Amino acid sequence: MGHYCQCVLLQWALEQAAPDRRDALEAPISRWDTIVEHYGESRSGSGRVVELMWPGFDFREMGDHLARLGLVRFGTIGAATIRGIRTQAMVDTILTTLKAEPDRWLAKDFLPWWHEAVG
Repeated sequence: MGHYCQCVLLQWALEQAAPDRRDALEAPISRWDTIVEHYGESRSGSGRVVELMWPGFDFREMGDHLARLGLVRFGTIGAATIRGIRTQAMVDTILTTLKAEPDRWLAKDFLPWWHEAVG
């Protein structure tokens, strides 16, 4: 659901921008093929860098944040620990958190785009 939240966040940010700026702001956003290439190269060890313009955030840290808020329930199945969360609460909380504290959560190289779009 984190990737879904990233897409919804981008859509929301573009809607906040002045209508005459939206096309220019949308142009540098990475498309799926670039995202796949970026992560493929980062795992390959080739050293080749594929630039990515995307609202990245630390999924693990966000999961811990959701747990601290009491939204995550923990259980076990055998020796495995499981986490459960209501999807709507997760999505709403992630989006609210990212919008409220973009400088804390969003990737540093994405922030100039964010501040241009949202203000």
